[in-house]
Amino acid sequence: MNETTDLKLISSLKKGDHEAFDALYGRYAEGLYAFVTSILKNPSDAEEIVQNVFVKVWERRNTIEEKFSFKSYLFTIAYRDVITQLRKQNLLASIQINNNQEFPVNDDNAELEIEFFNIDKIYHDILEKLPEKRKEIFLLSREKGLSNKEIAEQLSISVKTVENQMTAALRTFREKLSQYGILGVLFFFLFVR
Repeated sequence: MNETTDLKLISSLKKGDHEAFDALYGRYAEGLYAFVTSILKNPSDAEEIVQNVFVKVWERRNTIEEKFSFKSYLFTIAYRDVITQLRKQNLLASIQINNNQEFPVNDDNAELEIEFFNIDKIYHDILEKLPEKRKEIFLLSREKGLSNKEIAEQLSISVKTVENQMTAALRTFREKLSQYGILGVLFFFLFVR
């Protein structure tokens, strides 16, 4: 349901619709703020980054790919801005990811797309390794937006079973994503939270 609504809003946004922009801001700003604050621990820096993310969204509205998750797009931009902020503060000389490769920090759209694909791939790799029933429950909860009760009714299982399976799925995501540091926090806010 959220993806369908996002698609409609993004379509309107691409036409310059300020109300669609406001609706997307209302839907995602709080989550972005929580994500950025969890890393920077500075509310004013977090507010500035969230504002900058949405300025970029408005400026790049014509290039937003509707086939990709808008939420992932937003959080990827925020992630890049957080890394830039950390570097500016001299708190992080460089980010090392897998095999000591430095993470690029410029604003190139092509690099942003590559990062998005990497994030998306890691998420789907973890998701595909979940046991079938657990994966089904997780998808119904996180991608379809169903409540535990609705999932239980749809699958003819108890609410407690749904809760147990969700707890196990979330634990798996936390364990697998912890090795990615800040990237893991990003994944948490994108796909698990």
